[in-house]
Amino acid sequence: MARSEMYLPVKTGKGALSHQVAEQILRLVAEKQLKAGSQLPPLDELCVDLGVSRTVLREAIKLLDAWGVLTVRPGVGTFVAGMTSDVLMVPIRLSAERSEERIRKLHQLRESVEDDIAAIAATTARPEHIAAMESALMKMDQSLADPNEFVQADLEFHSILAQATGNDLFVIVIHPVIDLLQDERCVAIESPGAGERAQTYHRMILKSIKAGDAGSAREAMRAHLNQVWEEIESQLRVA
Repeated sequence: MARSEMYLPVKTGKGALSHQVAEQILRLVAEKQLKAGSQLPPLDELCVDLGVSRTVLREAIKLLDAWGVLTVRPGVGTFVAGMTSDVLMVPIRLSAERSEERIRKLHQLRESVEDDIAAIAATTARPEHIAAMESALMKMDQSLADPNEFVQADLEFHSILAQATGNDLFVIVIHPVIDLLQDERCVAIESPGAGERAQTYHRMILKSIKAGDAGSAREAMRAHLNQVWEEIESQLRVA
């Protein structure tokens, strides 16, 4: 495919121009039109193809470089990096605008995955996973008055749960989704009793995991995520 057909001019009013450029390059990498090790055209030529300024293009390249999609070699050029699991996080991060609608969609994505994670983990979790979740649970108990610390321990709990499935793709998907909701969760956890309510469900989830009860684990996770969304939604209404 000719370069002029590969790169398309980005459009105003469709989100940040640098994000549009990053998404386009990411798509070309994902579709293997740009292969690992291949070099991007010179910046001036790429600016013309995409219809953007050098500043916009540099911002897009910087973003993709930070996430391991591109590698910048000063004085040489910009190259497609070898594909890693981190690349799977990029589309989620690129689309993570801080609007109420985007927050709702992120939480909806979380709901669609974590029910299954809990159910599978109930049949696959090993003693070390149980111990790590108990440790995260204790950290949350100790940080009920510190939203940031509580949310970090909460992320740890859910990440370990995903690890317990034995499927690393669950970890790759769910960790960045929960992490992107961190600001909203920090605000929500400040609601009176929110931390205690979350801990009630965490204990229910862990109890089901220990018992190897997949159905109960799924139900407990679903109830927990409903509780989390109610807390977030309440704060969004106030804002």
